[in-house]
Amino acid sequence: MIIPTVFEKEFQKAQDKLNRLTDLVTWVQIDVTDNQFTPGFTFSLELLSRLKDHSFLWDIHLMTKNPISWIGKSAFVTASRVTGHIEHMPDQKAFVDRCLDHHLEPALALDIDTPLDLLDQSLFPDLKGILLLGRKAGFAPQKLNPKIFEKIKKLKEIKHKGQHGFQITIDGGINKENASSLLDAGADLLCIRSALFQENLTQNLQFFQNLVSKR
Repeated sequence: MIIPTVFEKEFQKAQDKLNRLTDLVTWVQIDVTDNQFTPGFTFSLELLSRLKDHSFLWDIHLMTKNPISWIGKSAFVTASRVTGHIEHMPDQKAFVDRCLDHHLEPALALDIDTPLDLLDQSLFPDLKGILLLGRKAGFAPQKLNPKIFEKIKKLKEIKHKGQHGFQITIDGGINKENASSLLDAGADLLCIRSALFQENLTQNLQFFQNLVSKR
């Protein structure tokens, strides 16, 4: 599955991208930063509530300090899934439980250099997804880090061994040259930003969706 990523400092730019996505996709990932997890601020998450007529399912990707404090805001904008980074998460279970209390799908995320061993595997039955960043978090453009492939394979082994149902999501550094290899390694979802919105959005989306449909 392909999920477009909207990662913007200004709400108007985010809205412009969302307008372009209308009738093309169901899920959209909204990236949130607070200048503590990684430099820079994204637009105020509550502004999504202004989009009354949209039909998108929001996956709120929290690259923030103490992401549990953002769950209420995510519920306010009627998010479907909330993905929180464990690096600034004091209690993974508390985060997952709070998501479930708000009827939100919980997912956990790891930056490229964060080892899988730091995940609380006792929570895996409750998770809808585990997101692996393919590059260092942040606004600056970066290439996909090759270490992501071994990380995907290891997580896939853990998933299959435990018969877990969570989706393996990759975000960051994805393009037309490496997307197929990420899917081959075991990725279920690809969250794509730059390679999707440059030039012809519809053609780019079709290209990536065709890669998924062939599997």
